[in-house]
Amino acid sequence: MTRAALAVFMIGLAGAAHAASHENNSTAPHADSAATPSIDASADPDASGTPLTYEMFETAISHGDLPTCPEALEGEHRFCRFTVHNDALHVFAFSEEGDQPLLAISEYAMDEISFPD
Repeated sequence: MTRAALAVFMIGLAGAAHAASHENNSTAPHADSAATPSIDASADPDASGTPLTYEMFETAISHGDLPTCPEALEGEHRFCRFTVHNDALHVFAFSEEGDQPLLAISEYAMDEISFPD
């Protein structure tokens, strides 16, 4: 899969994500409404049957690292990365095990994200 095709694939996946209500009491930036994992990426590999791995994502997608996953995506043996696209923060959860496949994606509207005082 070329970088351009992977980028289009990722943007398409991220664009399909939807937000749900949730309050967060952490000291980190948070959304007034938290997203639920809207895409179970592990159940929907690309057409070749190969799941998107973190290595593929890291190479093709400009992103930032998160110290922890948001509550909607947290779980054992996983880590999260984010991108900003179309006034939304898209969070991608990857497995720490094996080839580090993509597990889920969530979206947070930028106007719902706040920083603690």
